[in-house]
Amino acid sequence: MDKLVRLTEFWNWLPAFRAVAESGHLPTASEKLGVGRSSLSRSIAMLERSVGKRLFDRVGRGLRLNEDGERFLASVRTAMRHVDDGLDHLVAPDHVPPLRVTAVGVLTYLALPVIQGLRREEPTLVAYFQRERPDAVARAILRGDLDIAMIPEPPRVTGIEIEELGTGTNGIYCGRGHPLYEAPDVPLAEVVEHDFAAPVPRDVGPRADGWPPSLDRTVAMYVNDVRVAVDACVAGRVLAVLPDFVAGSLAEGALQRLSHDVVPATTYYALRLPRIRERDLRHRFLDRMRERLAASGRG
Repeated sequence: MDKLVRLTEFWNWLPAFRAVAESGHLPTASEKLGVGRSSLSRSIAMLERSVGKRLFDRVGRGLRLNEDGERFLASVRTAMRHVDDGLDHLVAPDHVPPLRVTAVGVLTYLALPVIQGLRREEPTLVAYFQRERPDAVARAILRGDLDIAMIPEPPRVTGIEIEELGTGTNGIYCGRGHPLYEAPDVPLAEVVEHDFAAPVPRDVGPRADGWPPSLDRTVAMYVNDVRVAVDACVAGRVLAVLPDFVAGSLAEGALQRLSHDVVPATTYYALRLPRIRERDLRHRFLDRMRERLAASGRG
């Protein structure tokens, strides 16, 4: 059968398939597409009949993709993305598309200046800086809700490309009012006797600030936002392990980095869909992120 004839047979059912596949819930897909649930159900049934395979397992009142459905969804997403990109360039070749990014944790403070710099170069750029849970970023990218996610611990997900942005160094910092500020080199054994601000402990995995488990320290304050740790450090009450680019951007010279390098550098990654075009705004954004991370240096 001719490819065009074959595609024509079920092309109109693909939006219904994708909406149901991504939600796993007919009412949600129905609301998203603005069509009736019975119509969606018929489209799924006709698509499965046309391809000759079940694409969903019926679980209770929901639909869950099976292995064949997962593979087909990946192909449908890729095809729709190429068509959408082609339409954008056909209808408005000079249009600057929106940039939808998320950054997990401290990477927020690296990404915001990059977005601001791109806005100065492209005044019509509309940027969406979104908050996403680390376990949700891959699904958001695959759905097309995100262009780029920056994360220190990337998941391995089929259909998503992972790029290394680079490494960022970390140091122990103190503020002007702290006893160790501008003190001569202090032995590490004395440093760890001072109070620290540290991230809230995780149930599993390494400590969020990279502190070595074999080295005891005195933690007086647990925080879930690095900005709080910076503010407490600036106030001169505690020490804190901070990425050097965070200390430089948030503290504006109000912190001193101690000489002890006990926390290893952190490797950061970017998640995105495979490239359609070799050079576009997303690639410029990632290039600037790499440059800024490389230039952040120590303190």
